[in-house]
Amino acid sequence: MKKLILFLIILLYPIFSFASIDERKTDICFANGIDTEKADVKYNAEEILAPAIQTELYGGSETEMKKHISKVSYAYNSTNSLISDGIETIYQKFGWVGLSDLFNASHGTDLKIQVTAYQNSIKSGHKVLVVAHSQGNLFTKEAYVELGKQSKGAWMQNYLM
Repeated sequence: MKKLILFLIILLYPIFSFASIDERKTDICFANGIDTEKADVKYNAEEILAPAIQTELYGGSETEMKKHISKVSYAYNSTNSLISDGIETIYQKFGWVGLSDLFNASHGTDLKIQVTAYQNSIKSGHKVLVVAHSQGNLFTKEAYVELGKQSKGAWMQNYLM
């Protein structure tokens, strides 16, 4: 009998090990616009966006919010100056992404960090909702395309909103 129970535990372990994954959960991420410092982006996500979601959508209840929202974070795209960010944005807008690195050397790195963060959320069973401002929309679009390239059948794109 002990061997049977042990066998069942081993057989069912993979099912129970994923019990904490909940596809009803959403990770919310704020993506910043041009000429924005990292401290400001962090403040916008943690001190403005998260409390607004809790107040407006969940009546101020942190418990209710935690039932649906796993975390509120930010996806930072670096700034060099208003002019270089503006030119980078023009290149992004017209799909000349390869040229973006000429004006913002961290463009590719920022995008990779964002894609990895979104992948981690999706792999943990959460949807990702990006609240984007200005250039953050263009980074989010690039991340969406990259998720399609990196997931077989582009299945990850279904979880990025």
